[in-house]
Amino acid sequence: MYAGGESQMNGDTPHDGGHGGGGHATGEELKKTGRFCGGLILDIKRKAPFFVSDFTDAFHIQALSTILFIYLGTVTNAITFGGLLGDATDNMQGVLESFLGTAIAGGLFCLLGGQPLIILSSTGPVLVFERLLFNFSR
Repeated sequence: MYAGGESQMNGDTPHDGGHGGGGHATGEELKKTGRFCGGLILDIKRKAPFFVSDFTDAFHIQALSTILFIYLGTVTNAITFGGLLGDATDNMQGVLESFLGTAIAGGLFCLLGGQPLIILSSTGPVLVFERLLFNFSR
């Protein structure tokens, strides 16, 4: 990369030899259009050709191994905290409810949130909050 020739970073402007720059041009979708949601519409038009491949690329073996890893990490978390939550709420909310909540919230976030990686299941502070809420509601 550095042996001869002019190196260029991600962008339109050539790299200036390590003194900053590297140039990322501002896209049309980031400029003010004067219309309501004009930038969002331009961004959707720019990304529309890649929409189908975003889903079909999930069938690559590396993506499948990542999906399996995240799934197992989420399931173990839902089982652990779901069991503890069942003990804390006299089995009114337990493992199955944790699975359902995790599935709905995770599916919606992954489809609409723009990134697939997030803590999808219950955590310790959520468990403490739900235990306090249950005791307060009793």
